[in-house]
Amino acid sequence: MGHSQADKARSRERILSQAAEQIRDGGLQSLSVAKLMRSANLTHGGFYGHIASRSELLAHALATTPDDRLNWAPSATARTPIQLVAHSASAVKAIHSMLAGNTVEFGNPVEADRGFREWERRFDTREQVLRLLEESSAAYIAWLDTLTPDHLQDTATLPFGLGTAPVAIGLTFAPNHLLVHKAQIDYIQTIYGDHDWHM
Repeated sequence: MGHSQADKARSRERILSQAAEQIRDGGLQSLSVAKLMRSANLTHGGFYGHIASRSELLAHALATTPDDRLNWAPSATARTPIQLVAHSASAVKAIHSMLAGNTVEFGNPVEADRGFREWERRFDTREQVLRLLEESSAAYIAWLDTLTPDHLQDTATLPFGLGTAPVAIGLTFAPNHLLVHKAQIDYIQTIYGDHDWHM
């Protein structure tokens, strides 16, 4: 049986509240996903499931974009819906690599954006980018299934000289990245006059 939107919202609030309490009591390094989910009375699967549901939200946003708007951008510097999904798939792959202990070299943010945009322009169909998103999300989820509590305490080196972050915190990067780009597709839809909620 599925959970209602209200149940999901309450679970999210419990997770955020418990995370804030852990950080307040012991600092950012004390944050433990296992302890967090236990104190919120939830399972690890509930935490890790964010990536799949957010991938699905992004795929749904693209599915509700009319064919004639898939490669349309509201300005010359904005990404199209196709490019947003391609970028998201690439970002999930890069975040996965970074959290798995690999160094992800982007140079600086301007060079990284240039490289991402050049790569994104290779795609022009819904099917291409949805396949990319499915593949990168599936690989990430499979990797999540291999994590042990010890892995969660490891640190990952962040790009652009931003230092390091605990892997436990880094697990939120991919789902949040997907959600940001889903919101951008929703915004593009409103620009061309589609005000339906597409639920």
